[in-house]
Amino acid sequence: MGQSEKHGAKGRMHLQKDWEESSSTHVESHDDFILEASADGASIVLIHKHGTQNFINSKNTDYKEERVILSVQKLIQLIRENGKKI
Repeated sequence: MGQSEKHGAKGRMHLQKDWEESSSTHVESHDDFILEASADGASIVLIHKHGTQNFINSKNTDYKEERVILSVQKLIQLIRENGKKI
């Protein structure tokens, strides 16, 4: 009897991380992009975490997390259509 294996997306990938601290060390800013597989493996979630954190004046802290979901098949299609063969 033959065998086969099939599964969807797995894991997490950090695409970009930008972190900066002010010279006074009171304020940090960040802008991060992460790809993460959905629980069922059928989709990929792009997570964008960005904002600033003020350690002296917490009301000036601004943090946002945005999520965009895309099917694995659509991501494959986009890469094939827009990528460069190597």
